[in-house]
This record gives sequence, C-alpha cells and structure tokens, in this order.
Amino acid sequence: MSDIRAEFEPGIWQDFSKEHAALRKEMEQALVEYKAGKSPDPIAVWGAFGAGKTQFLFWVAEKALELGLIPVYFHLNDLLEGLPDEPSPDAFRDRAVEFVAQIVEALRNRPDDELLLRTYRDKHLLSYITDRMEQIAPMVECRPVLLIDEVEQAYRSLRERVRADDRSPLRAWLEEQSLKVCAFAIGSLYVLGRADRERLRVWAIPAVRPSYAKRLFGDIPESSVNALWWLSRGKPRHLMKAARRYRAIMPEGA
Repeated sequence: MSDIRAEFEPGIWQDFSKEHAALRKEMEQALVEYKAGKSPDPIAVWGAFGAGKTQFLFWVAEKALELGLIPVYFHLNDLLEGLPDEPSPDAFRDRAVEFVAQIVEALRNRPDDELLLRTYRDKHLLSYITDRMEQIAPMVECRPVLLIDEVEQAYRSLRERVRADDRSPLRAWLEEQSLKVCAFAIGSLYVLGRADRERLRVWAIPAVRPSYAKRLFGDIPESSVNALWWLSRGKPRHLMKAARRYRAIMPEGA
C-alpha cells in the first residue's frame, strides 16, 4: 500500500484527460480570484483510491505558492481534537479558523514545529512550502488556501458530534471566506448533509484516457503503454508509478 501512497513531487501533475484539464483550469481561476480578494465557492474532488485526489491537492499547493498564497494541507479529522462537547456548526467553524491560524503562524515563525509535520504528513511537501515562505510577505492579506483530505473518514463523526438540525456540520465553515479544496472517496458525497453538499462545486477525477497516456509517455512503446494502462486500471497515480518502474527496467520485447 505504501508503494502507491501519494508523495509530493513538484511539477508531476499531468492532464490525463480533457476532464483533468478542465479541473485544472477551474482551480487556477479560483486561485486567481481568491488572490484578488474574492471568495470562490469551496471545491470538492472525488474519485477512487489512486485516482489522484491527494496529488491534485499537492498541485494546488504548488499553484497557491506561485500566487503568494499559503497552502494549508490537513485531514478533516485534525479538526476534531479540541472541539467542545456537542458543538454547533458555528463552534466548529471557530475551531477550524483557530486551527488554520495556528498552522500559518507556525509556518512563518516556527517551521521546525512538530505540529507542522503531523499536519502536513508529507515531509517533502512541508519542506517545499517552508522553503518558499520567506518569499511570501508576512502580511495579513497573504491568504491561506485550505487543502482538506480524507474528508470521508471524519465526516460521520462530525455528524454525530455537531448539533446541526439539517445534519450539515460543515455549513458555517464552508461559508467562511478562506478558499477550501476538499478530497472525497467515491460515494462519500452522498453522506453529506444537503446544506454541506450544495455549498460545494464538485468535480470527479476520472480515469486516464489511453490516448492521453500514449502522448505523455512517448518514450515507451505504445503496446507497453496499453499494458501499463490495464495494469493500473487507468488510475493516474498507479499509472505514473508503473511508468517509472518500466523506465527503470526498459525491458526488450514482450
């Protein structure tokens, strides 16, 4: 399992289909608008394990830094600690805002804080961000972009703990002004409360189109690209790792 876990590596995002390109352009536009002071609706991406959801969040982190924004990556369950008993949606929003402020403060002033590695989880991502924080002016208007992963694992717990008549514990937080990008597993959106779901712009991360793979992997014989595609079931992260292994071996013939 660890062999196919998402790992941060700058510049590896690829448009594996026209849908991938459309998602990328939508996200780029949202970041530009957010940089200009607007508050775009939260974005949600969903797909199967290995579809590239976390890799997409890592790419958003890169783009955010390019624009002078501060990427804050975490899992939704990181917000469960410190919640009061039976919190309201407003109390959950306040906890989330406090948590993000704590992370941003640590990035600026305490880059070696263990809290950061526990939160970002990927040491390469964290190092990439902290190395570039000096280029971001330490001013209030440097806005955080929230990259929320593994939403499905914590959402059921939130519905049980947060006092929300419409069973939508995130609604107050989703309306808060920071730009949020959430990643869901397949089927997870259906467990969201209606008020939460309707606040999200939802994009599916599709399988790789074989025609795109053949163009991207032009150094690999077409028949081998087809085999790698079938072995990976068209999942981007699996396909990229399979192609990397193939290049390391470069077998001859079948």
